[in-house]
Amino acid sequence: AVVAPHYLLGMAAYILINFVTLLLAGYVVSIGSVTVALRWLAYVNPWFYGIRATVSFDFDGAVFDGFGVQGELCGPTPEPCFGSSGEEALDSVSNLLSSFGSNHDPWLDVALCFDIVLVRKLAQVACIWAKL
Repeated sequence: AVVAPHYLLGMAAYILINFVTLLLAGYVVSIGSVTVALRWLAYVNPWFYGIRATVSFDFDGAVFDGFGVQGELCGPTPEPCFGSSGEEALDSVSNLLSSFGSNHDPWLDVALCFDIVLVRKLAQVACIWAKL
């Protein structure tokens, strides 16, 4: 009743917002393939920075077996072989999903995630105070 006149409209808006947020988080759709007019939605999305930081932390310093020296232990072509280290794997994945790669600073992504959440919360509080 606060935002929508009927609770079903509020639920539909909540589902739509969550769908767009998770779709533009960078792991379903490559941000490079999103039109420029909608790309800003990914950059104001805290999930985008949070997931990118989590993936960077997970792959940082990782070493994978079964690659060989130059990739000679990889299987035939349909079998993916991304690299022997976490950095190589992230760089290989960045060819498919442009938001991932070893060139991103995960601590900067964490800071941006918290900053976006803080700004949104302050905007929410300012809107509530403006109604009073």
